[in-house]
Amino acid sequence: MTYHDLSFLEVVCCPDSEAKLNEMEPWLYDAKECDAIYPRICNTPILQPRVDHYLRDEIMTISRSIAEFGENDEVKQWFFSRYGFFSHPEPLPIDSEIMGEGYPGFWENLGLPSFIRDLELQTPEDLVLNALGGHHPKLGLDLGAGQGGMTQQMAEICNQVVGLERNFFLAATANRLLPAKEVVTRFFNPRKGWQNAQFEKKPVTNAYVICGDVRQMPFCEPLFDWVHCGHVLDLVEDPASVLQQIMRIMKPGGKLSIATPWDFDVPGHFDQMLEMLQDYFEEIYQIDGVPYVRFNHKRRYILHEDWIWIGKLRPKQQATG
Repeated sequence: MTYHDLSFLEVVCCPDSEAKLNEMEPWLYDAKECDAIYPRICNTPILQPRVDHYLRDEIMTISRSIAEFGENDEVKQWFFSRYGFFSHPEPLPIDSEIMGEGYPGFWENLGLPSFIRDLELQTPEDLVLNALGGHHPKLGLDLGAGQGGMTQQMAEICNQVVGLERNFFLAATANRLLPAKEVVTRFFNPRKGWQNAQFEKKPVTNAYVICGDVRQMPFCEPLFDWVHCGHVLDLVEDPASVLQQIMRIMKPGGKLSIATPWDFDVPGHFDQMLEMLQDYFEEIYQIDGVPYVRFNHKRRYILHEDWIWIGKLRPKQQATG
């Protein structure tokens, strides 16, 4: 059967009931057996569990996104009449203070000092893409998509990519940057102060990012040929439960790639997940101690190490033994 791009409603479901979503308006969705209503704000679907609570808790983030990216009057009236107004400014999330971080060409266009420029600026995402080689999945999923840097690179080798990001501002930023032809950003140089930089990028039209939660994903069918987890499993209390969800929505034989820090106060954080990886996946690639460069005006220049793992889901999706 010839592959066709799946529509948004063919991919997603209600994160609370796993029922299919229905379109009420081009920017509003509901589901049977569930009273929740899921909006699309700043071109970003919000499919969070307990979505009303999320929208109330994140009113600062959503208000800031509407102010920065714009939205039509109908959507603004719906949101602000239900959840009220918040006029105070909110800073960017601490791990993404520079617009465009993670996109190809980002590092090359910042004024990095010589001792950083001399390093090989190869990120864990680069190693994942290299390890997958000529694999061209039909539908990919980027968990913890952030501003969409890895989503962009996945979209260049996949037919279609969906990203999932819990922070609404980052998800909205991703949906703003992915189809853009260039990224314009500001960064802080300790010697020169604030500097502007811009770089061109390939516009992406086969990817979008959903505002959702990896602990309760808005997907219920085995649709994905490739799932990537970049710096997300270390942030959840129970990474094994996230892995169980991933196995539920992956096609048999699909690829899973993981890039995550390995430095924990709790030594057994990944123990159960590692057992599941061994039982359910055929390991393709693993490496420890990958140098990764991060830069922003609060943390300056930091090197830390990632653990990278890639495996193929066994067709029967059952433990060996």
